[in-house]
This record gives sequence, C-alpha cells and structure tokens, in this order.
Amino acid sequence: AHRKPEVTAAEADKVFAVAQTDKGQGHIIPAYEDVLTRGFGALADEVRGLCTAHPDNDFYRASLICLEATITYIRRYETIVREMAADPSTPETRRAELTRMAEVLAHVATQPARDLYDALQLVWLTALVLQHESNASSISLGDGLPQVFNDEVNIEAFRRRGISEADARDYAVVCCVELSIPGHMYGLHDISMFSLLKCYEICLREHPEGFADFEALRRGVEQVIDRYIALMVEGCNTCDLAHRAMAPTPLLSTLVHDSLDRGADITAGGARYNPSGVQGVGTANLADSLYVMKKAVYEEGLISYQDLMAILARDWQGAGDEVWRQRFINRYAKYGNDVDEVDELGARFLRHYGEEVARYANVRGGAFQPGSYTVSAHIPLGRNVGATPDGRRAGEQLADGGLSPMVGRDKHGPTASLQSVGKLPNVLDSNGSLLNVKFSPATLAGDLGKQKLVAYLRSFSRLGIQHIQFNVVDRATLLDAQAHPERHRDLVVRVAGYSAMFTELAEGIQNDIINRTEHVL
Repeated sequence: AHRKPEVTAAEADKVFAVAQTDKGQGHIIPAYEDVLTRGFGALADEVRGLCTAHPDNDFYRASLICLEATITYIRRYETIVREMAADPSTPETRRAELTRMAEVLAHVATQPARDLYDALQLVWLTALVLQHESNASSISLGDGLPQVFNDEVNIEAFRRRGISEADARDYAVVCCVELSIPGHMYGLHDISMFSLLKCYEICLREHPEGFADFEALRRGVEQVIDRYIALMVEGCNTCDLAHRAMAPTPLLSTLVHDSLDRGADITAGGARYNPSGVQGVGTANLADSLYVMKKAVYEEGLISYQDLMAILARDWQGAGDEVWRQRFINRYAKYGNDVDEVDELGARFLRHYGEEVARYANVRGGAFQPGSYTVSAHIPLGRNVGATPDGRRAGEQLADGGLSPMVGRDKHGPTASLQSVGKLPNVLDSNGSLLNVKFSPATLAGDLGKQKLVAYLRSFSRLGIQHIQFNVVDRATLLDAQAHPERHRDLVVRVAGYSAMFTELAEGIQNDIINRTEHVL
C-alpha cells in the first residue's frame, strides 16, 4: 500500500523484485558468543537495568520480554525432559541421558556454557528461538560448506565500505555466499535481485530506431540500469520501513552489537553495520550480447540493427534465423575464454552497476552494496528475458552463479574462464559473488589431480576472485541420475551457493548443472 506506483510498474517490467517482504531478518549471524560466555540470565539482567534507566524505551521493554520468554521456553524443555526421565517405562540408559539433558537445560536457561555439551545445546536453542521470532529466516551458524573464499579480496571489499579492519577480518559467510560481519551486521543481503540483461532488452525495445554507434548503445543500456536502480532502491527502502513498523525483532537485536547501546531494534538501525545487498545478474549474457552487436552491427556491418531486432522478436524462428544464431554463438568470442575485448565489456557493466548501487543510502543509516550471485534465480530470471544476440532463445536460462560464463560457452578451459573472472571488479562485490566450475572426476584423480587443483586455487587467489565452488561429476552420471533417480539418491551437487541432492532438484536446475562445461586441467 505504501509502494509508489512507479516502483510497482518497474517490478512488473521484471528488472527487479523486492525480496523479504514478509520478513526482513534473514541472512544474519547473531553474536552467539554473547550467549555462550554470558548466558541469557546476564543478558536479561543488563536489559532489565536499561529498562529502569530508560522506562520509555519500547525496544528495551520488548527485548526484556523476549529474553524472559526465552528462559521460560528453555525451562519448559527441562520440565518435559525430567518427566520423560521419570517415566517407569523409560530404559535405564535413556533415563541417564535424559537426566543429563535436564541438568544441562536447567543450567543453560540462564547461565553461560561450561563445556562443549552445554555450548552445543545453548547454540541450538538460541537458533530455535530466533527462528520463532523471525518467521523462519536465514539465521546462520556460519559456514561449513565446501566453498573457497579469498580473504584478501573480501576483507578489502569490506574496508572499502567503511568497516573497521578488525571487524572486516572477522567476516563470515551467511547461508549461500553472502558476506557478513558476525554479531555486528544487519545486512539484508538478499533484498533484491537485479537483472542487467532485462535492462539491456528494455533499452533495445525503447530504441527501435537504433543507435548512432556502439558507444551510444552502451550509454543507453547504462541509463536504463541507472533508472531501474533508483526505482529498486525506492522499493527496498519502503520494504525496510515496513519491517521497522510491523516486524521488529527485539530478541535478535540483543544479539547484534550495538543495538543495546543505541536503544534501537536492528530494523531501526540498531546494528553497527546496516547495508542492503542487491545482486546484479546477467553479466556474462550482457557482455556476450553487446559484443555480438559491437562486431556484427557496428564494426563489420554484417547485419542491420533493425534486422537483428526482427530476428530476436521472432525468437530465431524465421527462415535462415538459425544460421544467424549459430554464427553469433560460434563466430564471436564469449565471456569466459580470456578474450579481453568481451571480458572488458562484462567488467565495465559490472563496475557501472556496482558503483551506481553503492551511491544510495538505505533507511537504516547504511548503504546499498552490490553482489553477483544468483542462487538459482538465473532460471526464472531467464524466463523473463526474450531472445538475445548471444544466441539465447526467449526464456532460456541466464548464466549460472553470477560470474560464471554462460553454460557451454567457455570452450578454452578452466584457466581461461578464471582469467576472465579475474578481470572483473570483484572487490566491489562486498555482498558476495559466485563462480561455479565443473571438473571431470578423472582430471582430479590421484596425487597429480590434487596438485593440479592446488595450483588452480592459487591462481584463483592471485587473480583476486572472491569465491569459487566446484562440482566434480561427469555428464554421464548426471544424465543417468536424471533418468534413473532411484540409482543416485545420494548424489550431492553444488547448485549456486548451496548443496542439494541432485535427484530432488527441479528439472530446469538439473539441466543447468548437466549443461555446464565439464573441464579438465
């Protein structure tokens, strides 16, 4: 109801969507160490004192109610466990376990952890109560996934955002690939996904007359990106204000530094750091499409702007269109093959997007920050974009990951794609980024295979790339798993920042993973 009509219209254009409209507390790492070292009792005592000193502060009163409720919640578990232990039908071994559990629950209801058993129980209970408060949000314990992150790039990315050196060095990963400062940041890391390729399509649609030269086309795309970023910011800030008014989280706020000092819920700017993260999606497809137009239309004069637009409008379905499609796919270089001219287009637009996003402030006293990851949104985002000069058909997926080349377009090996990604302004992506790489199992087999992977990862680090993740599985196995899922129930794959059972994935995501280039070293 509070969203401006122009924001609603912009969302209808499918460039962006404001996420987390039902809850705003996702993608955050609380200060678990406060609970472990102080206990809920000490936290409640502190807030009780703040309530006395500031009787009109609703945040302090709400925090105390939640802390006292948490203590009661844990004690209810203690009561249930003691009743189970007292049941005559309970086996002796199980009775001993339950008796110990009850003693631990009695202790951690108010006190800090004494040992690992206490700590595990207390962290789990804390995670549970925070989920109750936040409507099943993405509240992370850190990071235990098989991913590789580059400290040198990520720490510098945070420093450039005004985060202290000490806090930047303590960064961690939330959920998939989102970068956060544990116990200090309310990041709203997934407040929106932004389709760079849709902006390109809109630019072409708005200019049927064409452009005088390629630079005019480039500027036109940038202007559309700028226009929609401003509308995206407006929509996200409206959502943020709604969270403040309707969905505060006083319990979570007590576990995010400096909310208690500021006397404000994290939805009202209580956290030390308050960014809003927006993912720019479609870098590879945008670079590839613009490069085709630069060469075929503006430099070689192989096809007119209007004729190319007509081909795209009929989705390569006209007589002779498939010949053009194959020519555009195979004749012109693609991002991910270490070709400077096309890679630099990707770098230019990702830089433009990142710098434009970072110009805006949010309503919590923080700034918007760019990221480059899709989770699995490259499938639905692709459905919203028509045919493009890189050879995509209308509705076909976008490049996966965020920084990965378009599936099947990286033909010069994994080191070439690594070089391409290294040319991007990765340090701007303080919200996180993602590069997917698929290796043939044979290429990493044995000691030699391990040595190759080590050398590859060292190159990844030297090139200043933020994050990389791998699938080591061959195409034949994936195809068999798709056709005969009962044979491969235990096949785990990396999708885009998260792992999943391959047989449980939707067919579109399965096909995406199958079609990724299978590299050898």
